[in-house]
Amino acid sequence: MDRVLFVIDCQNDFMPEGSLAVPKGDEIVPVINELLRDNKYTINIFTKDWHPKNHKSFASNNNVEPFTIVGDEMKWTDHCVQDTEGAKIHKDITIPADALEICHFIIHKGTNPTFEEYSALSDIGNQDDITYDVKGLHVDVVGLATDYCVKDTVLDLLSKTDAKSVNVLLKGCRGIADDSTAKAIEEMKSAGAEIVV
Repeated sequence: MDRVLFVIDCQNDFMPEGSLAVPKGDEIVPVINELLRDNKYTINIFTKDWHPKNHKSFASNNNVEPFTIVGDEMKWTDHCVQDTEGAKIHKDITIPADALEICHFIIHKGTNPTFEEYSALSDIGNQDDITYDVKGLHVDVVGLATDYCVKDTVLDLLSKTDAKSVNVLLKGCRGIADDSTAKAIEEMKSAGAEIVV
């Protein structure tokens, strides 16, 4: 096996009924389960937004309405606060027992209240360097949201690692808005990602 799977931010707050719901975000759950059941990945990496209550990305901490742009940053509804139900990975995402024998782990991002971190490979968080895990491997990426955390993670995988290829599996992704999602797909493609419909 020479493939790695990144599952980006499939958390309750990004699902329908969540505080920052991505439209039709729950539609990707069966896709992710199918990928995990195939057991074709050397490593399964799940990412989670893991924000403290005072995170700078929250509109409530900036005295503005949600979805207001301050400077050049969007301010969101409170979401994926550490140790809350909204921060948990969706309960219907299942990991088969044999897959647990594979190197499988979770990356927490957005833990520093003073920085916005969309990418799982952000340099400003407190994560260990994971570039050695994907060197020479094919990386498949799915998750939420295509136009933010998926896009930024893919761009960093292309620019900061020695992955053999980076593939965006669109059937396993959903974006916040149609226009920004289309733009993100073009940006990832232009940077060298393989867009798999």
